[in-house]
Amino acid sequence: MNLKTMSVLTMGLILLNACATLDKALRPQQWARTVQDQESRENHEALAKHYDEIARQMLADAEDSKQKADYHRQLAAELK
Repeated sequence: MNLKTMSVLTMGLILLNACATLDKALRPQQWARTVQDQESRENHEALAKHYDEIARQMLADAEDSKQKADYHRQLAAELK
């Protein structure tokens, strides 16, 4: 076989493989059934709780940073 034929065959196999793997993705109907599954619902709730805690911590950090910035602005104004 020459190089051109080998290249065409290789590209064909790559495209065929790419098309074959599309069926493994979750379709909307499968996703809906998965979400309704009790275990997946518990996992979702745990993940949501985790991100809510991170959000609360980030808000607290932002408030702390705001207070520090206000304090430093006040100090800078007093030095002028």
